[in-house]
Amino acid sequence: MLLLAASLQSLGLRDWQVVLGEVSLTRALLAPFPSPLRAKVRGAIARLDRITLETLPLSQELRDRALFIFDLRGHPATVLQQVARLDLDPTAQQAVTRLKTLLECLQANQTTPLPLLLDLSLLEPIDYYTGIVFEIATWSARQYDLFGKGGRYDHLLELYDPTGKGGPGVGFALNLEILHACLLTSAQLPQTSPASDWLVIPQTANALPAAFAHAEQLRGAEPRLRVEVELSDRSPEASRAYARTSRIQHLAWVAADGTVQVETLTPTPSP
Repeated sequence: MLLLAASLQSLGLRDWQVVLGEVSLTRALLAPFPSPLRAKVRGAIARLDRITLETLPLSQELRDRALFIFDLRGHPATVLQQVARLDLDPTAQQAVTRLKTLLECLQANQTTPLPLLLDLSLLEPIDYYTGIVFEIATWSARQYDLFGKGGRYDHLLELYDPTGKGGPGVGFALNLEILHACLLTSAQLPQTSPASDWLVIPQTANALPAAFAHAEQLRGAEPRLRVEVELSDRSPEASRAYARTSRIQHLAWVAADGTVQVETLTPTPSP
């Protein structure tokens, strides 16, 4: 979570917030519901579907509990005070303790407070998370944007191991399209693409394999080089014109036998 927050801070993004949930605690809060209805209650909370919660065939006590969980979000200290009033079983008590420890860790090394909202109604439709879940979001007057999301999944790896061996895991994914849209209005994105270092040109059609081999050799050099291979049927002068337009100074003319002739173009002077 700190890595995710630091990533967004380094991009200069503003007005974002961490929305944190704890699915094992929320599952414990859902335990009193009858088994046939528990999945429906959970699904309605995950979809933020208050109307369904109000119309399910529940006793008044269970309906009040469902709506209580539905609205269980806000400042972490306030939400934890609300949870403390409940009669929690040992599993739920352990989840609360872990959550308090996590909140302390998140705030301990921050020069500025981490913008954090505790939301115990935060449930994912895909039910493989086993502990914390979190989203990074921003609100504007017009929309809600989700920069990224993730969580803890302690039983996911065992589904893919041939022997069923598992292990704890946690991770997140970023929504690159939304991040790109937000950064378009800032100075964070480069205004021009970096030029390639080399243009590798096969001298004949049967020289293409040798050209690809030479391009891979150049890419493996240190420092890492940007290398293009000429795939169009251009004349030599047209290839040189393309290289000048693309700000590529180094050309490698490759013959079918692997022989390479290097040409360095003089940069076009700026107007």
